[in-house]
Amino acid sequence: MRIEPLAADRLAAVAALEAACFSTPWTPGQLAGELGAPGALSLCLLEGERLLGYALLRRRIRRTDAAVGATWGCGYAQPTPRMQYTGSSFGDVLVGLFGWVLRPRTSRPALKKLFPDRVEFACEVQDTVLHGLVLPVFRRAAAAMMKLRRLQQGRLDLYLLYLLVILIVLLSWGRHLGL
Repeated sequence: MRIEPLAADRLAAVAALEAACFSTPWTPGQLAGELGAPGALSLCLLEGERLLGYALLRRRIRRTDAAVGATWGCGYAQPTPRMQYTGSSFGDVLVGLFGWVLRPRTSRPALKKLFPDRVEFACEVQDTVLHGLVLPVFRRAAAAMMKLRRLQQGRLDLYLLYLLVILIVLLSWGRHLGL
C-alpha cells in the first residue's frame, strides 16, 4: 500500500467533509453524496452551521451556574495545611494491594456529623522482614549468647584452653570428612 499526500484542492474537500461530520448528524457516506464536489456555498453553509452550534453551546455554558471551589477541595469546608497528601496517601494503593504481606494497622474514627470538629486517622505499616524475621532471630541469638557468657571469665589461660579444644575438635572433624 502506498500513501501519497493529498493535493490542495482535495485537502479542502476533506476538511469540509470532516467539519460537516462533527457538526451534523449525517454519516460520512451521506455527506459525500450530498456534497459531491463541495463548492464555496456548501462550505460556507457548513462552517456557518458549526459556528452557530459553537455559539449556542457557549451561551448555554455561560448561563449554567457552575460551582466554584478548589480543584482538589475534597469536600472540606475550611482546609488547613494538615489536610494534605502525604506519603501514606500515595502509598495507600500499594498497601491495599499487598496488605496480606504488609499487615497494616489502621484506626478509623466513626464520623458522627457531616463536618466533624477534629478527626484523626492513623495507619502504621511496619517493616515485615525486620519485625517478622530479623528481630526475632537476633533476640533468640542474644538469649543464647547470654547463656554462653559464663564461659567468658576474663582469664587469658581459659581463652587459650577454649581455643585449643575448638582447634582439636575441628581438626578431628576435618580428618573424619577426609579433608
